[in-house]
Amino acid sequence: MRRLLLGLAVLLSLGIAGSAAGLCTCGDRDGCGSAAACSGRIPGDQCGGDRTCKIVVGTGIDLTCCCGCSRGVGPKACNYAILSALEIPAETACGSRALAKLATATRAAVDAGLRDADAACAEQRNALRKAKAARGKLARLRRKIESAAARRKIDGACAASSLALLDGVSARIDEVEAGMGAGSGTTSTTSTTIPSGPSCSATFATHPGDAAEVDFALGCFAAGTDYQGFQLTLNGGRQVTNHLPPPGFACTVRTENATNDSLVCVGSFSVDVQVAGGRVRTSPAPVSNMDASLFVQVGDWRYGPFPTSGP
Repeated sequence: MRRLLLGLAVLLSLGIAGSAAGLCTCGDRDGCGSAAACSGRIPGDQCGGDRTCKIVVGTGIDLTCCCGCSRGVGPKACNYAILSALEIPAETACGSRALAKLATATRAAVDAGLRDADAACAEQRNALRKAKAARGKLARLRRKIESAAARRKIDGACAASSLALLDGVSARIDEVEAGMGAGSGTTSTTSTTIPSGPSCSATFATHPGDAAEVDFALGCFAAGTDYQGFQLTLNGGRQVTNHLPPPGFACTVRTENATNDSLVCVGSFSVDVQVAGGRVRTSPAPVSNMDASLFVQVGDWRYGPFPTSGP
């Protein structure tokens, strides 16, 4: 039961966080040329009609990925591969042999269904139909757990935890299909901190001799993990017009909620290690206690918003 609750906490925390499919910029790489309508855009951006840019070569956390236009038959992000870490632990069965057997079969079927959906994305076929089969397997296991709990075959509290875990799996599929974190204006920025995890923050300081620029420093504290990047988003219509990346990072200007409102940087840093040496020029010029937000990247997941302070 303890392991189930721990798995539930981890899964639900990831379930409400957006994936980082949009950290890369569409361009040419590895002998693959991005479609003209996607070049310079972010995966998930519109590229004509009801079509969206999707990754063909590369991953979401690369600096550059090769992109093509979907034919409108798949979800916005069309990147089911990032769901490979979804788990349905044995404890979901709450001690029932029959449910344990079904849970094992369901996990295998969901994995297979999502692999098929990802392959359909790559081939520009109907990925949603493939994913629907995986959803059906989850729904069947959910009904069986509900039935067993109603007949008092399993503990009610355990059943409630199992059902919540399955809802978390479904929520992750929903968010990938909705393109969460893909970098378009419709992307949700609602996310969370890592369970029992770090508190992150960023600080701005006016750059000496230039009131239009601010230096920044950031870090995450209180729990151990490694990070693969960060994003600073300026709120209130302020834009990033130029930037100097911190040492060891590659940065680009992106659109989160308003045009060019974000600086996205790819690079590694660890807990309790401050990232410093970066600078941004903004328009309008920075003001005291400038309204901004920090997001951090852990693998394929983005967490935040975290607070900022200054200049």
